Amino acid sequence: MSIYQHLVIHVAPRRAEAVASQLLEAGLAGVQAHHGGRLFGVFKSEIGLSRDHIVLLVEWPDLRTATSGGPELLFGIEDLEIERDEVWEATLRPDPEAVIEPMEGVFSHRWFDVADGDAERFLELSDSAWGDWEADADNYVLGLWRSRSTPAPDQTRFWLMAWYRNLAAWEGSRYWNRDAADLGDGNTRLSERNQLVIDRGVSMLWRLG
Repeated sequence: MSIYQHLVIHVAPRRAEAVASQLLEAGLAGVQAHHGGRLFGVFKSEIGLSRDHIVLLVEWPDLRTATSGGPELLFGIEDLEIERDEVWEATLRPDPEAVIEPMEGVFSHRWFDVADGDAERFLELSDSAWGDWEADADNYVLGLWRSRSTPAPDQTRFWLMAWYRNLAAWEGSRYWNRDAADLGDGNTRLSERNQLVIDRGVSMLWRLG
């Protein structure tokens, strides 16, 4: 089973794109060659995080490789601080070795905390709602992961990433901003899913690679 490493990196002012370029050109190539890691995405912040942040997702073949190969990602790159380093397990999406197709748009980076006992229902509701939600082609879900880090005792944290054509599409896709008839049963399922959530947060990101 693939394991994903999630890094939120703070860099020196106005250095985000330069650091991302270094990651794309050097660090990730070495990790891929020696550890079998694969870049899933490098992103910079638009909303939610400061502009001096990079979000990095790397797919690894297993947990052992993620913990041993991960530190090499940032070797030799200056002016940065790791603010978050988590290991994720894919749930409904993405499939192993899935890729993000090159396209313009914005990406949501959202977390949800739910009680352990509600985790499977959260997944069921997500899966059944996505078909209606994605029908207008302005948005789709890239992945929904379960973090191996727990936010609190007896709680599960899920991370969801979705693509939107632009920020207006993101705002318009919120189920409370859409006519129920536009979403069919998906509207009801997303509303029910929201009732399971203990806490949540979101950042909006641009993809750099």
